[in-house]
Order: sequence, then C-alpha cells, then structure tokens
Amino acid sequence: MTGRIVQDDPRPADELFMARCDTLGLAAWRCEENGTVLCEPEEPGTIRAWLASPWLRRRVEEVARHGADQDRPQITEIFAGGWLIPIAQPQGARRVGVTVVLALGEAAVEAREFAEVCAAAGVPTDEARTQLLPFLRYGRSDLEQLAAMLRWSHEDLVQAQQDRAVINEFSEKLLQSYEETNLLFRLARLMNCATSPRQSMEATCCQLHQILPFQWVAMKFNSDGVGSELAGGLMLAGDLPCPREAFDRLAVELLARWTADNWTRVLTVDRSELAALVGSEVVADPITHDGRVVGALLAGNKMGPDREVSSVETQFLDASADFMGVFHENIERYTEQRTLFLGTLGALTASIDAKDRYTCGHSERVALLGSRLAGAMNLDDKRVEQVRIAGVVHDVGKIGVPEAVLCKAGRLTDEEFEQIKRHPVIGYEILKDIPPLTDMLPGVLYHHERFDGLGYPDRLSGADIPLYGRILACADTFDAMSSTRSYRPAMPREKVLDEFRRCAGTQFDPALAELFVTLDFAEYDEMVARHHVLSGFAA
Repeated sequence: MTGRIVQDDPRPADELFMARCDTLGLAAWRCEENGTVLCEPEEPGTIRAWLASPWLRRRVEEVARHGADQDRPQITEIFAGGWLIPIAQPQGARRVGVTVVLALGEAAVEAREFAEVCAAAGVPTDEARTQLLPFLRYGRSDLEQLAAMLRWSHEDLVQAQQDRAVINEFSEKLLQSYEETNLLFRLARLMNCATSPRQSMEATCCQLHQILPFQWVAMKFNSDGVGSELAGGLMLAGDLPCPREAFDRLAVELLARWTADNWTRVLTVDRSELAALVGSEVVADPITHDGRVVGALLAGNKMGPDREVSSVETQFLDASADFMGVFHENIERYTEQRTLFLGTLGALTASIDAKDRYTCGHSERVALLGSRLAGAMNLDDKRVEQVRIAGVVHDVGKIGVPEAVLCKAGRLTDEEFEQIKRHPVIGYEILKDIPPLTDMLPGVLYHHERFDGLGYPDRLSGADIPLYGRILACADTFDAMSSTRSYRPAMPREKVLDEFRRCAGTQFDPALAELFVTLDFAEYDEMVARHHVLSGFAA
C-alpha cells in the first residue's frame, strides 16, 4: 500500500485507480461483475499474506457481486474497524466490473474477525497487527467522505481515459492534416531550391508517398514542351505492382489524350487500362503550364482498411499537381538562369586563362579534378558541384594581377611573386557579394594554403584549412605540374604522382593526397589534349 502515481500515466483507468488506492494506504481488488477477482493487492511479506486470506477474499467477492447489482454500491463493514467500499467500473453506458477497496481503522486489529483472518492466512496475529499499524487511518465518520472521494477519483480517471482516446483520434487526424499542409509548404519552398529539376520532382514523389496512404506515387512528363531534364521522365516512389515499362507506356498514352480541361481524376479498373494494369483505382491529376498539360501526377493501390479513394486525397493531390505546374515553370526558368550564370563565370575565367596560352583551360581542368576528388570522398552531389564551381572560379583573382607578371617567362622576382600571391584575396573580394557563390569562397581564398602552414594568404595549417581549399590545392598543383609552362615543360605523370606522395603531410592533406593519386585521369588527359590544340601546342 505504498505505490506512486505518474502524471499523464498511459495505463488503463482501473489500473491507475488501484495505484491511487495504494498511495492512500488502501488495498484494492479489481473484480468482474460475478465477483471473480482479476487483480489483487501486491504487498510485501506479512501484509500480502494477510490480504490473500481466503476469508477476506470471500468477503471481497460477495461485496463485488452485490455491488454489481446496485446503482450506487454500498459500503460493507466486514468487522469492527474494517470496511469494504465497492466502486463501479463503467464502460460507456454499461458496468463491466467492480473495484473493492479495503479501509481499516484502529479498531480493526482488535476485532475477533481480524484474528480469524490471520489464522486463515497462516499469519501470526501480533505480527500482522504490527505490520498493519501504519495503515489504520480511517474511522466510521470518514467512510462516506472517503467513498465519495474514491468514486470521484475513479470517474475522473475513466473520463480522462475517454478524453485521451478522443484526443488521440483527433490528434491523428490533426497530424495527418498538418503533414499534408506542411508538405504543401515544402513543395512551395522547393520552387526556390537549387537542385536539379529531376531531383526535385523525385523528392516530391517521395514526400507525397510518405504522407499519403498509397502503395506508389508517380509523375510522368511529356516528351515535348518540357525542359530537357524532365522530358519524357517517369519519377516513382513506392512499389508498382506491374512492370515499369508497361506502366510508362500507358502513362504516355494517357497524357496523349489529355487536354488542360479534359481529364479524369479517378481512373477505374473497368474503364482505364492503366488502372487495370495496377489492379486498383488510380488518382490522376494533370500538371499544367500555360494552359497545356505537361505531365501527370499519379497515385494508386491505396492501402489500409478503407481502400476507396476519398475526396480528401483527391483534393490534396489536385493541390499538389497545381504546385507542380508552377514548380515546372520556375525550375525551367531556374535552369536557364543557372546555365547563364555558370556560362558567365566560365567566360570570365576563360578570358583570364586566355591571357597566357600556357594556362589555357587550367580552371576547367582544376574544376574537373576537384569534383572527381570530392566524389571519391563520397561527398554528396551538392558539395561535389560546389567544389566544381569553386574550381572554375578559383583563379578569378588573377584579373587583378598585371599581365606582364602573369605571363612572364622565367623566374619571378620576390616583388612579382607577392603580386601573384594576392590573387586568392582579390578573387575572394570579387566574388564575396554574389550570394550563390558563398559556399565556394573558401576554395577560392585558400587553394594555395599548405598543410604544414607555409602557404598563403593566411598561413593556415592542417584541418584549419577549409575542406574545399585542401581539395583544390591538390587539383591546382596537379594541373600546374602536369601542364607545360613558359619556364618548364610538363612533368611526366609518374613523377607528378611521386611528388604527391612525397609532399603528403607537408604541402597536401595526407588523406586527400593518398586518395588523389588513385583517381582515373583519362578524362583529364583528354581535356589536356583538347586545350593543347586550342592553345596552339602540339598534343
């Protein structure tokens, strides 16, 4: 009779009620309507044995049976100072059992029946009297008040359990609505994302599949009138119950029959080849742009107990398809802008490389090598692309170096070398106010730092050098050694690789140097040959 109650405990109401009784120093038995005891007090030692007495158990069962037949079960005195208080257990409009609570007063341990209970339980009377003294708390005048408190407590717990069930059901529906609404906001944010159109559409399919109760969600785009990356594409999340090729063919035929205002939202098995192929209803919404259908959002094979497609699901998919129509327009515009932006950067760096025929194509080759090394490091696609762009613009600061110094044949003076050493900072200053290049700036600023701290511009060392700077240091140095310059011919490949191994830990990050020498340089060599032709050198 010494338990404790945890706030917001998820246990059933009757179990919580017994725990509350325990806290109040009251033993309790949970019984069926016929009096059968389902759960009894769990107390240590002598008290447990006394409460398990056959005599006491019979009285508990009798009180439970009588209490089940009464609208308001009455308190029963089983001996002087000992009372059984029955508390009905309702379930909706019907009663499913009775909890019987034992209350003891000081007179209980002196009653003749108390000794009979001890004898029946095989417990010494004096020992039982001593063990039970802390729980002799109640008198006859307390009983009605105690019974009322117990009934209120039990009713509150039952009501709380019912309320919790309603709240849980409501919460599930609210969560579903939230997830759907949140997904629409995420789709809206995707319109400004910097990933490829195809990756964005695939991500959208996956998010829709996670939220909606369909076995699969797909997008199919027309071959004509759609950007090259999406043209004819089929994006799929989940598991199709049919061959992908057959599904793709029927989706193409479906799109060919659609106009912006001539389409069927729910395709049925008896009227659609596509629905018949997957063996279920298919929700099909057009993705439109400028009044024409550019694609379709499809979902089918609904899961769960209710397999019929609901209006809520069709409305949500309709809203998602509308987003995709706007998204399609935005990502095509983004692709055009990105192509123009990267083309402008490429033209700028090409103009710098063109100042010196010995460095023709240098930035393009550094971009290739840097991205290959980033890929070998298992960086994600976004970071690999950032390294590539950083490689393209890493030498843009040379625009601020006098051409006479930049193209000088032979050894540079100390003053001229100081001018060359300024180009990472100049490049950083040129690019720092272009927001899309923010993540690439460390590669521009630190590609001449050395792992041993003897580089420039800030003499950083080890892991203090940002990763993109360490990557481009490898790519830039490799191309410099592998290219013909005004003051020396290109070094043989094996000698270049030997230099990398020798300088690992001093000039280069040792882990990156070890990985760099394992790269496949075939595409790089093809690029070198092409640039040699463009610059007028023999390949």
